[in-house]
Amino acid sequence: MDPALIVFAIQALVRLVKEGKSAYDQYERDRDIFMPQLKLPTFRPISLIREVFQLGSGAPLVSAGAPLARFWKDGGPDPAVPGSFDVLYLEATRLKAIEMAATKGLLPSWGTEVAGAVLIRQWREGSEPVGPLARMALALADVGLEFVGTNASVLGIGGNGEKLVAAIATNLAELIPDDAADFGPKSQLTERLLGIFLRAGL
Repeated sequence: MDPALIVFAIQALVRLVKEGKSAYDQYERDRDIFMPQLKLPTFRPISLIREVFQLGSGAPLVSAGAPLARFWKDGGPDPAVPGSFDVLYLEATRLKAIEMAATKGLLPSWGTEVAGAVLIRQWREGSEPVGPLARMALALADVGLEFVGTNASVLGIGGNGEKLVAAIATNLAELIPDDAADFGPKSQLTERLLGIFLRAGL
């Protein structure tokens, strides 16, 4: 076997593994996040505090010796303790969110994260980069074109046809960026590829 072919195969494998890791990182980083809808409390702050800490899940937190007992007095925030209203309101909101998350069948840990039915996207419409699958497809195409450009004889064409295929493959490989981010927005991928094919053909 040609030693140059072995070296090329190793380089191609290293590049594909690296591109695969970048594609996976991009997928995890750029995927959309859906925040489910939960019915928000309609109580006034003081009503919410009393509901949660008098009869709700927060009652043990304001009992004697409990962590929030010093902020609680006579069925409400202790006016003599600075910040008691804010402390109890924040904790009541957190406990109510966890309770509402549980009634919706969501994980309790989502309670403080759920703010409404919104889809959070990493990129503005039309500005997102080339996706992970396209990145891998471009990397595979680039590696294949480099191989054909340097070893066109494997196609068994022969003669001028082999030279023409090798030249076009080499030009395409040179024009395809090594980093898919250089292709610009995903919305312009088709135009960029058409331009590359045209330039390589010319």
